[in-house]
Amino acid sequence: MSEIDAQEKRESPAIEIQGVEKRVIGDRVVVKQGAVTSLEANEVVIRQGGVVFSKTSTLSTQNSGIVFSQAQQASFSSSATNLAIINGNASLDQSGAKVLIVNGNTTLDQSGSVVLAGKEIRGENINTVFLFGQHVHGNVQSAFGTKESILFGIVAGIVSGIIFSFSRIFFRRKK
Repeated sequence: MSEIDAQEKRESPAIEIQGVEKRVIGDRVVVKQGAVTSLEANEVVIRQGGVVFSKTSTLSTQNSGIVFSQAQQASFSSSATNLAIINGNASLDQSGAKVLIVNGNTTLDQSGSVVLAGKEIRGENINTVFLFGQHVHGNVQSAFGTKESILFGIVAGIVSGIIFSFSRIFFRRKK
């Protein structure tokens, strides 16, 4: 794609959302102090807004919240997300994610997550509970590393299975 084509694509009119919308589909969508239930677009910018479901190529958020996001590239600034699946690179600056799965490089600065999985993780002041990463660089505070997370999952599965089995044996309904 030439530089002129890329510039023309950026200059296409954006759909601006202020208020509440159930479903939005477009090429470029900008949510400013609004809320959207379902959002599908090539490029999404969210400023002081909230989205329940977002599927996009490029995602940029500032002071916003997203329940579920799927993107090729993502940038979160002072934002929060429950579940983010990023196929490319992701950047979090003073943001939080309950579950963040990134196929490319992840850069975090003063951010946190419960589950963080990525190929290359870089950053400062990162806090996470479960960390899965091939290469980790920077100041990362993790309760469980990769090995400990896998062991925790195995033990939790065994304990859950035992509890379920005993509950079926002792609390069986009689006919």
